[in-house]
Amino acid sequence: MNLIKPILLAATLAAAGCMEDGTDFASVTLTDERLASEAGGILGINPANLTVTERRSSFGSGTYFTVRASNGRIYNCVITGGGPLAFGLTNPPDCARDGQPIQRSRPF
Repeated sequence: MNLIKPILLAATLAAAGCMEDGTDFASVTLTDERLASEAGGILGINPANLTVTERRSSFGSGTYFTVRASNGRIYNCVITGGGPLAFGLTNPPDCARDGQPIQRSRPF
């Protein structure tokens, strides 16, 4: 019986899903600076003029965050990826002004 592949897969998933101190992998790879940079690219705003004010991660589905521009405008955004199975890679975020629904341009 060849058990090497199932054991290797289980070990990889266990190691990728658990950080030593219990932190979420996406919160480590998606820093506030990276979120501001990604959102700034979509919104056409210099990332230096954006501040990430809130964030919440959902393992496997995405990271929801809020950015405030230096002119006072607030944008709600969602970015998918950044987790261990995506090796830290992300799709561009989808953003909308506060109070407006986020129109997802990609299915995943």
